[in-house]
Amino acid sequence: MIMKASKGNSRRLALPDGRVSDTVMNRRNRKEKTMPTYITLLKWTQQGVSKVRDSAKRLDAGRKAFKKAGAEIKDVYMTLGQYDLVCVIEAPDDEVYAKAILGLASQGNVSTETLKAFSEDQYRDIVGSV
Repeated sequence: MIMKASKGNSRRLALPDGRVSDTVMNRRNRKEKTMPTYITLLKWTQQGVSKVRDSAKRLDAGRKAFKKAGAEIKDVYMTLGQYDLVCVIEAPDDEVYAKAILGLASQGNVSTETLKAFSEDQYRDIVGSV
């Protein structure tokens, strides 16, 4: 269900759980600067899986460390298959992300693979310019 807000092209989205999202604007009018997004694929190492019970505590500590480094872990998913976890992370640039992820990997509990992600608007701009 979408509810109109009082200003221009702004709208508010009612989520299924009853919360209301931040203001969303029509796609063609939205050209805001977005923070770079990284999809991080993680596999527990032998050390990490042997201490899997501490994994949630390590995630909490990781969120704080990333925040201190200037990045933010937005979403975390435990997955079945080739990877154990998938994280969606935002950082202002590649250098901030690299420092944060290297700090995580240096603890020896996970190995990582990174995918730089582009928003739908960025995707449309990129393919539209080809």
